[in-house]
Amino acid sequence: ELADGADARGVDMGMTHYAVDLVQRFSNDKFWVAARYENAVVDYKDYRGTPATSTDLGDAEMTQWQLGLGWFLSKNAVAKLEYISHEREKNSAFVGGTAEFKGYMISTALSF
Repeated sequence: ELADGADARGVDMGMTHYAVDLVQRFSNDKFWVAARYENAVVDYKDYRGTPATSTDLGDAEMTQWQLGLGWFLSKNAVAKLEYISHEREKNSAFVGGTAEFKGYMISTALSF
């Protein structure tokens, strides 16, 4: 994805976003293994003009990796376990500009 626009202050900005999903099903489509990589970069201009007075830390970037295992419990029920590594860099909303999460997620879902 490529997008151009402006932030809340009207400063021009652009974004690039890439995502890749790989899924392999097996055992008559009852189980699967999946991997996902995602990267997004927001390129924005320093609205105050000088780094000393700016809250803009540069191009904000998000990178995420996910590895998952899943099981179709029935026609409309699924369970999955995922490992997620998520990192955000150069974002002025976070202290120091960086935030990250690394951990596991267990979930189930029903569809009707």
